[in-house]
Amino acid sequence: MSTSQMLAAMATRGALAPANIKQFSSCGDDLQVSDVLTELQKAGGEVSGGNLGRVEKLLVNQVITLDTLFHNLLQRAGSQENMKNLETFMRLALKAQAQARATAEALGILKNPPVGSMGRCNSLA
Repeated sequence: MSTSQMLAAMATRGALAPANIKQFSSCGDDLQVSDVLTELQKAGGEVSGGNLGRVEKLLVNQVITLDTLFHNLLQRAGSQENMKNLETFMRLALKAQAQARATAEALGILKNPPVGSMGRCNSLA
């Protein structure tokens, strides 16, 4: 396997995610990329096995974080005297609110998957 093929395999199998998680997590040098990779593999195994508990908790945390961001930006917008600043904070607040709603919707779908064509196909089999 060439170096390019190995790098392509790593990039498409999530092996680059641990380095990105370390970079953006603000955990510093105490967080080892190998430990993050182990946890990601564990999480992937849980989902493959049908255990979505970790994903559900992650989505709930994201909804709460995005809602907090929404309220923070809304409060900051309210204290602006300059219309351009007001508009910027309002736009960002509404984006955070939309992301919170979309994340909550994803959680709802995860907890209660819609019955659709897959259900009909399975019932015909």
